[in-house]
Amino acid sequence: MLSFSKARKQNLWLDTSLTEPNKLGYPYIFAFEKEIVLDFNNFEVLNSVLDDVMREGARKLVIDMGNVNYISVNALAVLTAKNEEFKSGKGEIVLANLKPKMVEIFRLLGFDKIFRIFNRVEEATELFNVR
Repeated sequence: MLSFSKARKQNLWLDTSLTEPNKLGYPYIFAFEKEIVLDFNNFEVLNSVLDDVMREGARKLVIDMGNVNYISVNALAVLTAKNEEFKSGKGEIVLANLKPKMVEIFRLLGFDKIFRIFNRVEEATELFNVR
């Protein structure tokens, strides 16, 4: 079972309403329901949730970053490590809907070479041949 209740207790509000995990090939899709800062206070919960997603068998993950106002080096390290784990299992984490300032930071730091970044969630799901 995904640790979304744990995530809620840590104010890491996740919405998985777009996810259709019972359909073969569909990615897990989640978004942060509220505006959030991903930092030292919640990066361990993010790590735990991503571990749970992997245990559930997901190999394709789209994270809607539209409500993320800031991401710390700790949270970036979690995302990078988990993306490597997904890739080792023939999967991938892709990011969508980043605010322009976040896209700029990702590009300046070279994270756009680690993650595929899409303007919209729908574009990201098309990568996985999902409509």
